[in-house]
Amino acid sequence: MKITWIGTGIMGKAMLNRLASHGHIIHAYNRTYEKMNDLNHPNILKFRSIKDAVKDTNIIMTMVGYPSDVLDIYLNDEYGIFNYVSSEQICIDFTTSSPNFAVQLANNSKGIKVLDAPVTGGDIGALNGTLSIMVGGDFETFKKVESILKILGNKINYFGSAGKGQHAKLFNQILVAVNTFATAEVLNYCKKNNVDIEAAYKVFDKTIGNNWQLKNNGIKMLSSDLKPGFYIKHFIKDLKLVKENENDYLYGLNEILKLYQDFANQNELVNELGTQSIYELLKNIGEK
Repeated sequence: MKITWIGTGIMGKAMLNRLASHGHIIHAYNRTYEKMNDLNHPNILKFRSIKDAVKDTNIIMTMVGYPSDVLDIYLNDEYGIFNYVSSEQICIDFTTSSPNFAVQLANNSKGIKVLDAPVTGGDIGALNGTLSIMVGGDFETFKKVESILKILGNKINYFGSAGKGQHAKLFNQILVAVNTFATAEVLNYCKKNNVDIEAAYKVFDKTIGNNWQLKNNGIKMLSSDLKPGFYIKHFIKDLKLVKENENDYLYGLNEILKLYQDFANQNELVNELGTQSIYELLKNIGEK
């Protein structure tokens, strides 16, 4: 199958490379062409325009940074996807974006089928094909692409009409926020009280408080590995999207978002770090 892939960040590259390795021909496009220099699989063809990238492909897949980027690449009067695709092509947006934007794209006047399908599982899940994918949109369209989605993830869930996939991703981000912060806080507690971390992890593994963040990002926190599996700037964006839908009673999320924003405001380079880096902020608070 021929697939257009738009957006070659950390997740995008891992996902499109996986599709290429499974025999699909990928038409890759990124606004900064040079960011595709390391795409070397023979099944990947690189393009300098969306118009050329979407030509003669079956599916258009997008994974960009922000909701504004989603609207731009689909709806821009000059170079947007909808200018060049037909109703026979299917669009799948993997970006974590606004549920309202997903509804807007799905209700386009050209009859183009668009699925919102945000993912979770980080760069590790993207590389290994173990992502969780949360899909909203037309059910028959979903069934047509389900086998392709199974190359990228091992947990494919259909949530209903357009926008429902985005809502599912946002409720997941509440859990991620709380668990990431809790992991940083408990490790900081152990550090300040001279608790043997190896012994602590043996306990964590057997308790009901155990979670993915503790097992994976906890190790990164302890080794001062700040490299992004998921950027702080994108995490802040996601948490703000949650607040756009529900605000008043999300006490934990509101506090955690404020901490991440305070951290990012210390230095613009913080935005380029991984979400686990919040541990560094807590360590410094504890040392004051």
